[in-house]
Amino acid sequence: MKLSCRAKRFADAGNMQTTYTSGYELAWTLPGGERRTCRVYDHAEGIADHGTHVQALVHQLAA
Repeated sequence: MKLSCRAKRFADAGNMQTTYTSGYELAWTLPGGERRTCRVYDHAEGIADHGTHVQALVHQLAA
């Protein structure tokens, strides 16, 4: 399995409104070649040390 993370700006088009957010796109490729992605943000309501963990993940994947 291959795992990567990159900084990204997301645009979500809604009902007559576009919202822009910044975060990271976490991507992984499964052994069969299937690729999956999810968004990771520095802030998560109610999780005080979430940003620290996100930065540690980004640092580890950049190495």
